[in-house]
Amino acid sequence: MNRLDKGDKIGPLIVESVKKDNAATTFTFTGDLKNVKGFYDLQTGQFFYKQYGFKDFKNGKAILVKNQSQLNELLQGQNGKLTGTLSSIQVTTSGNNFTVQADLNNVQLMTEQLEKR
Repeated sequence: MNRLDKGDKIGPLIVESVKKDNAATTFTFTGDLKNVKGFYDLQTGQFFYKQYGFKDFKNGKAILVKNQSQLNELLQGQNGKLTGTLSSIQVTTSGNNFTVQADLNNVQLMTEQLEKR
């Protein structure tokens, strides 16, 4: 991650900015990750995306959802498996740790048919 620079491309994402200080480096990306499957936890405001090879969504990496109030309103107080688009992605690295924040839009509650894809 720390070798990325402005303009570098990772899949559909492009590094828009890189901010470094003594404690951490923050990368902001343009572009969207569409049709991402996962589980949204209302209590923590985290979205756990499904990683290949894991049956349980909570084994995925947690993403802190920036537009939580919109998502909470849409889900009407229910946790749920869903699919959506991650945008306005921001990754902060500090040592060996990293945190991911993003907006989650175009959300659809997952039906069994969508989950099998």
